[in-house]
Amino acid sequence: MSDQLAARLRTVWPLLLGHAAAYLVAAILRLTGVQVDSGVAVEALSFLASWGIWEAGTWLEKRPNPVAQMVGRWLVSAGQVVGPPTYPGGQP
Repeated sequence: MSDQLAARLRTVWPLLLGHAAAYLVAAILRLTGVQVDSGVAVEALSFLASWGIWEAGTWLEKRPNPVAQMVGRWLVSAGQVVGPPTYPGGQP
């Protein structure tokens, strides 16, 4: 995988997981009788979940335990081993 694609993956994957987690939380709340009808509330949940997933993933990636590193890699980059990101138009 190219570094540019890896950089994009590390940006998008936690966001996708965060949105999925937010909709799961909203569904569970709905089952318990709490309605989360506002799109703003769901987006706020998505933001917080995405941020939490990214923070947890990067923290786990830095642990010396290989299992923790693997879990962190799945949270942050869908399991892909990636190097330092490079961005289009950046310095080589």
